[in-house]
Amino acid sequence: MRPEALGQRFTWQSDDRTVTLMLPERPDDFVGSDEPEVREVPAWVHTGRIEGSGDAVAVQIIGVDVEFSGSLSASDKERAKEAEAAGDDEPFREFAHQAQGLWEQGHEVAERAAHGWLSHVRVVSGQPWLGIAVESPPQYGRSHIFDVDADVRLMSYGPLQSASIRSGGTGAVPRSAGRDQRAGGVGGGAAGGRVAAR
Repeated sequence: MRPEALGQRFTWQSDDRTVTLMLPERPDDFVGSDEPEVREVPAWVHTGRIEGSGDAVAVQIIGVDVEFSGSLSASDKERAKEAEAAGDDEPFREFAHQAQGLWEQGHEVAERAAHGWLSHVRVVSGQPWLGIAVESPPQYGRSHIFDVDADVRLMSYGPLQSASIRSGGTGAVPRSAGRDQRAGGVGGGAAGGRVAAR
């Protein structure tokens, strides 16, 4: 890809969702500073080129944001955390269940957007031997669901998980690593509102 394309953003509507696909501007774009366990991969690197074709970069990571209306807010999270601190785990379990449902909606749209972009790039890149099929892109690090109005991360999801063993229970219980980060500052906000999956 030509270096002048770096940093571009493409925004469109998909049903009732606003989708934004972002190309990295700097090599360290899209690297989560709160994810030290994730191997750092540069978002783009300089690459070889055919003589006379100009500079080129290989984009390794793109970002996709999906914004839509949802039924959860930062204040809902705060209430669930307060109940949990008082010994009642049920409100947080319900909050996490609802957050995951919203995240799955946004994540599905984000995967389709990234897959579509990669398919398009393969076709228009002048490399017909690659064909038009492309595998779905893997997720890099964790993705998050935010209360956009309050600018608060509600939950994080991704490949990093741990297991808790509870005696007398059903055995191993997968737990999102993002749940352990819920103690960050939470501001107020109206019930429901704009939610973004990133």
